Amino acid sequence: MNQLQRYEDARDRYEAVGVDTDAAIRKMMEIPVSLHCWQGDDFRTDAYRGKIRGNSGKNAVNAA
Repeated sequence: MNQLQRYEDARDRYEAVGVDTDAAIRKMMEIPVSLHCWQGDDFRTDAYRGKIRGNSGKNAVNAA
């Protein structure tokens, strides 16, 4: 089942209980949303501190 088929299946299930998912999506498209992405910073920080699995702890801080 591809992504479109999964959406169509979900849409049909919601429609059965009175929810118009297409209308909901159209309404949501009118609302501006700003997302801040901190995951990249977290990954770099954890890798730097040797917290990423597989990292032996040798990094710029304690490699010497």
